[in-house]
Amino acid sequence: MQARALQAAEDERARIARELHDVVSHSLSAMVVQATAAAELLDRDPNRARVAIDQVQLTGREAMVEMKHLLGVLRPARGTDRIPQPTLDDLADLVRAEQASGRTVALEIVGDPRDLPRGLELSAFRIVQEALTNVRKHAADASATVSVRFEPAALQVEVMDDSPAERTQEGEPGFGLTGIRERAQLYGGCV
Repeated sequence: MQARALQAAEDERARIARELHDVVSHSLSAMVVQATAAAELLDRDPNRARVAIDQVQLTGREAMVEMKHLLGVLRPARGTDRIPQPTLDDLADLVRAEQASGRTVALEIVGDPRDLPRGLELSAFRIVQEALTNVRKHAADASATVSVRFEPAALQVEVMDDSPAERTQEGEPGFGLTGIRERAQLYGGCV
């Protein structure tokens, strides 16, 4: 019984760590790209620079809301004022945010969408979020396509970019791919 409780606590810590990583790294990466674009545009196109700065502010505010929600999960419940975790329905907003920051990202939904377990939807959303973060970090000028396929007995999520296959890893390796793999495996999936 105690071993099960310890494993449940460890699983919950890993889940929260994945959530924190996904929220923080995605938002910070987006803000750095947007701020860099603003700095490059400042002298030659101040109006476009302003749009990029506005997007940095919006991304920062959204990240703060998500962080507040995640930290709320760690505190004792105070009622029903919690914000729901993102689902597949929120992918369109995620793609629009990427597009607003000047990236070329498309979303395609194939098959008949259906109700799925909330945890599966959250995992799928976070997988796409992390994959788009990786495209932004490692294939800066690439276009990306997010495909979600509702198959009869499965959900397939794919994020493809049009960058060359061979890219170099800069800096310290992160936990993004590990998190993607763990999220997929939670529901019997693979990467």
